[in-house]
Amino acid sequence: SRSPSLQRGDTVLAPEAGAVAAGTTTSALTRTPPESVHIPKRSSAPVVVGGLALALAVGAGVTWRFGFATPEDQTKAIDVEDVAEPALAPPKLGLEVMKQYRDPDDAKVGTQRDPSWWDGAAHDFDAAATQPGAPERWQAAHHFTRGMAAHRRGDYDSALQAVDEALVIEPQWAELHAGRADVLIELARYDEALEASRTAQRLDPEWWVAVATMARVHAAQRQLDEAIATYQRALTLAPDKPRLLSDLALVCHANHLDGEAVRHAEKALAIHRALLNVRMMLAERAVEKGDREEALKQSERAVALAPKSANARLLYGDALLLAGRRQHAEAAYDRALELIEQHGDRGVPEARLRAVRAARKAGRLPAPRGQALPSSRGQRSKPRPGMRPSRPTPPDRSAPTRPPTWSCRRRRARRR
Repeated sequence: SRSPSLQRGDTVLAPEAGAVAAGTTTSALTRTPPESVHIPKRSSAPVVVGGLALALAVGAGVTWRFGFATPEDQTKAIDVEDVAEPALAPPKLGLEVMKQYRDPDDAKVGTQRDPSWWDGAAHDFDAAATQPGAPERWQAAHHFTRGMAAHRRGDYDSALQAVDEALVIEPQWAELHAGRADVLIELARYDEALEASRTAQRLDPEWWVAVATMARVHAAQRQLDEAIATYQRALTLAPDKPRLLSDLALVCHANHLDGEAVRHAEKALAIHRALLNVRMMLAERAVEKGDREEALKQSERAVALAPKSANARLLYGDALLLAGRRQHAEAAYDRALELIEQHGDRGVPEARLRAVRAARKAGRLPAPRGQALPSSRGQRSKPRPGMRPSRPTPPDRSAPTRPPTWSCRRRRARRR
């Protein structure tokens, strides 16, 4: 390619070089150095730049500079390797992690939830950021990935502190604001989380993850209609994302829109079959409907996907209880309680956990899920037609009561 006229001390920019816009993808965090540039002589005419163009990625890449021929040596070609600064070693793992955060791969959901994955990225960015001439964005990414590792461990205060340190360095990076919203959701600081998700969308309007983050804020506040509308808006940006479809299915399920929930769930599974939350939703729905075969099929698949998921084990126990396999149900419930002791009860419906824990402590099985017991929908389930509620409705004490009849008084006297 041809470049404009060069003067002594000029810096040549590659066509793609320039200031990093908000929401820059992680590929812009590093550049590949050129091989060589030959300048035959000083001239005001256009100069042909051979090999790859010399690049300067401002704020997000590596800077290479070159010198010009002196008057005493005008005809000697200058090889850029003789005068260029050493190329920076890019943080390959860190860049891959940030790429996955920006556009998640559903096949790697388990990896993305692993704190050690984020720890590795944080160490990678930290080592790369110490190189002379390293972009500041790598240091911001170090703080961010360190915060996400703390988030995955459940240390939300430390996570927020680390993300805020990253924002001091890169306040216009949309990914940092989306991550901050995720942390604030866990801290139940929903107004701040909503504002952070809005900022992420303002900085990068076409990024579907920022819109989905806002939907999660609404869902956490039980604003289900707003959450559904926001997830649908995210789907306009990423129509075939299984994670979006599965999240939308779960919110529809919580809002008792079972037809919509199943439709979105089936579409998500047609794209990617290993979706744990969708399997558990379908298992719970089958248990509530009394569909033994479907409940067992979906809960078994959920356990196969996540053997250490206490919620999946509880649902498997419920499906076994529905099928009349009582001994297997006892083993599934006991295993679920063991997992909760080891890893906590995150994501497990509180009411169902209390019922199972009390029943197993007494050496018996809990009442089947769905018999007027709270489900993961977050509301008291209505009894199915023909199903007696597990507890009678308490009488209205404010209503006047009739005095007992004469026959009632005689029966009471005989009992005394």
